[in-house]
Amino acid sequence: MKTRYRISQNVVYLLRKIGGYTGISYFALVFLRIVSSVCLPLLTIALPGLVARMYLAEEELSRSILFVSGFIAAILLLKILLTYLGQKIKGICFLFRIDMGDELLDDILDMEYAEFESSEGRDRLRKAQRAFYYGNEIGVEALLNHNMLLFTNLLGLGIYSLLSAKLNPWILLVLIITSILNGITNHKNRKWADVHKDDWTPIEKKIQYMNDQIIDIGNSKDIRIYNMGTWFKKAFEEMKAERLGWLKKEYTRYYLQKLLERLTFFAKEGLLYLYLIYQMSKGMPLDAFLVYLGVAAGFNTWMKEIFNSIHEMGINSDVVNDYRAFHEKIKKEAEAGKGNISLNKKHVIEFKEVSFTYPGSDKPALNNINLILKPDEKTALVGINGAGKSTLVKLMCGLYTPTKGTIYMDGVDIRSIPKKAYFKEFAVIFQEVFSFAFTIGDNITCEPEKAANKERLVNSLKNAGLLERIENLPNKLDTSMGKELDKQGVLLSGGEMQKLMLARALYKNAPVVVLDEPPAALDPLAESSMYEKYNSYVEGKTSVFISHRLSSTRFCDRILLLGNGTIIEEGSHEELLMKQGEYSKMFQIQAHYYKNTENGEEQP
Repeated sequence: MKTRYRISQNVVYLLRKIGGYTGISYFALVFLRIVSSVCLPLLTIALPGLVARMYLAEEELSRSILFVSGFIAAILLLKILLTYLGQKIKGICFLFRIDMGDELLDDILDMEYAEFESSEGRDRLRKAQRAFYYGNEIGVEALLNHNMLLFTNLLGLGIYSLLSAKLNPWILLVLIITSILNGITNHKNRKWADVHKDDWTPIEKKIQYMNDQIIDIGNSKDIRIYNMGTWFKKAFEEMKAERLGWLKKEYTRYYLQKLLERLTFFAKEGLLYLYLIYQMSKGMPLDAFLVYLGVAAGFNTWMKEIFNSIHEMGINSDVVNDYRAFHEKIKKEAEAGKGNISLNKKHVIEFKEVSFTYPGSDKPALNNINLILKPDEKTALVGINGAGKSTLVKLMCGLYTPTKGTIYMDGVDIRSIPKKAYFKEFAVIFQEVFSFAFTIGDNITCEPEKAANKERLVNSLKNAGLLERIENLPNKLDTSMGKELDKQGVLLSGGEMQKLMLARALYKNAPVVVLDEPPAALDPLAESSMYEKYNSYVEGKTSVFISHRLSSTRFCDRILLLGNGTIIEEGSHEELLMKQGEYSKMFQIQAHYYKNTENGEEQP
């Protein structure tokens, strides 16, 4: 069960963080803003009383104008100061939130991949992101802001309470009771909305989904040809009716709340006016009458804002709590073992009784695998979809941790090897081919431009068969991939993307090379040709090729046939055909898909 922190604990946590970030300057600015925020309304409500006093005292007009002008100038300067302080604090909190968000980025990179791709892990990550990336109205910045507002409102309420008590303690009691009553009803309504938000949020998601599907150009042909418009409209009407039902409940509660506010307001104001008129009949000056009216009006505002700040702090404290729970669960690189391997050399990788079960599953994806992968040996993993091929590769690369058993690199348990050091030994071309919206050069080197080796980059493109294509682009290596961030970006074909991934692997020049099965869009001959091209670049390395098409991996020294999470058969292509087992049966079934286009003969 994850740790839950109280609001005060999360506030102290953030104050310590921002104190380390800015030093005492943040606290000094916040203190000035709190004091200024309380002084400004006091000066504002005092002004009418001072004007009334000077008028009744028949002060000289020029002196009165000068005094009032000075008083107004002081209010104006205080407003300017408040604006400056507000923007300054907002800027500090914004930069603090963004910089603190770097901790989350580090956590994501340190997160176990199996957890990262699990639905539970993704959900925890999305919740943690709210603390930093949902704007300044939710999360870290919002909690700091409402904490400052809470102290402002508490100070303002304290001063106004003293002034009200000086008038009459019973008046103060009435103000407190009516303010608390309104604050409680407002809090209950907001709490009700927060509790029931989970009831109508799925409805809103469905409505948004339906809307997205209607305007999706990819769906438009089917919607029209199959006359799905009527179905969509009916579904919309049902969902809107359900959402409106909750909306009516919400509006009813707020209507009753506003009605209560109006009734208590008239009761309070009526009692206050009667009492002040009574006091004026007993000799209360007009200026005091005006000041007390302003104090009474402001009292309810301070109390209302206190409830609002507490409510918002509760919401944002939960958001910060989600981040802290995520942050504290991540295993840091510093916590990893101190296992040592020789970097950038030939490696022997051994699986010893390795099993792996995905989170939430009862059936192992891999079961009791024993396997040794040697340098200078090309190994192919074949089998139908779901046989466990990609799972085995992710275990080998250190992306997954075995549920049972151990994986060794050169006799060292890979769990004891720091992840970043271990990852350097692998060049993997995964099944899901994609590029970042950066330059072509950045996509290949995956490192800062100043650190990149330009000569190696060009050679990698040349050996991958993509250099001529890149050289013909206007910006060559500086051309952006895709058009998401640059309208002048280039869109490569599927085959060119495969070559780009090959160039990336060649540039890294790691001692262990893995090629996951390519996209199904490639035809059998194109896939076979591609595998042969990769084959020419893995000499002297530990290499693993994955395919569900058996013909593509005949060049490999050893072929492992996986099924139901275990190694069913093992041997060379010729040896497995001679066994007349499962591999031979699968190969014969697939054989008619492969044709030799050079001589026109059908050939497996």
